[in-house]
Amino acid sequence: MDDFVERILKEADKRHGGAAVTPANSNLFNIDPNSPLINKSDSQFFHTSTAKLLFLSKRARPDILTVVAFLTTRVKSPTEEDFGKLGRVIKYLRATPSLCLTLEANSEKVKNIWRADGAHVVRPDMRGHTGGIFFM
Repeated sequence: MDDFVERILKEADKRHGGAAVTPANSNLFNIDPNSPLINKSDSQFFHTSTAKLLFLSKRARPDILTVVAFLTTRVKSPTEEDFGKLGRVIKYLRATPSLCLTLEANSEKVKNIWRADGAHVVRPDMRGHTGGIFFM
């Protein structure tokens, strides 16, 4: 998927330069109702990039999945604030282009444990969060 990440970054160079340490900041789930909508060209870029990031997050980069899941809820009418959040995850990819999910075990006596959790009605729009973790 390194080539795929490279193409995403190349397409985003004009709009989102720089690097970031994390894929999102603390205001990811906050929505500013006064933020203006972005122009049609940027809106198309937002939609296409979000779809590509969704593919990437499901295949090799689960570290960006929370951000991408939020961005997918905003593709219909993205605002400048949403565009900035997309830029943040792209900057994070630029800082960590070859980071990927790797599962390994050093012995045959590895105990696998899955845990999942959910929290309902935790966001202002009454949506919830779910998550999981895998121990080896």
